[in-house]
Amino acid sequence: MPTTAIRRPVVAGAGTMGVTLARIFAQAGYAVTLWNRRTSSLDRAQERIAGDLAVLQEKGLLDESPAAIAQRITYTTDFAVYDSADFVVENIAEIKQDFYRTICQHVSPEALLTTNTSGLRVSDIAQAVEHPERFCGMHFWNPPDLMPLVEITKGEQSGDAVVDGRKANGGVIAALLRQNIRHILF
Repeated sequence: MPTTAIRRPVVAGAGTMGVTLARIFAQAGYAVTLWNRRTSSLDRAQERIAGDLAVLQEKGLLDESPAAIAQRITYTTDFAVYDSADFVVENIAEIKQDFYRTICQHVSPEALLTTNTSGLRVSDIAQAVEHPERFCGMHFWNPPDLMPLVEITKGEQSGDAVVDGRKANGGVIAALLRQNIRHILF
């Protein structure tokens, strides 16, 4: 079973939500990878993150330099990044089942896999996931840096230890989020 010690998070999808989540992970001290199919999307993401960090610095909302935070974000189109991922937050618009079938060829059976969806059934997406007990929904309200609210959605096969923040161990997802997000819905 996964532990709460997340060391290699990957944010999949370099749209509005994915870009902001990668920055939030980096601001929280994580070395995070932002993955996307298209290099042009990653180039725009890098520019947006730099701009967002500059604004946050101007407003006195950063505890460290924008350069130090930006240094913790790696950008890639290579599926091999999932070989070492232990936590994946998916934010893609493409067919999610195809994405999970592909990354499940790379991730370890212990890696936590999450989808940031509010409109699709977690159990339907989980049909494409090997070891679906380590998969759940983790829907961030938008914009996630201003709306510190995350809805954890359990699929039919999601493991209790992964999602249930009411348990004594706090649940893996809940424990990770409590470090950086103030409000969580279960």
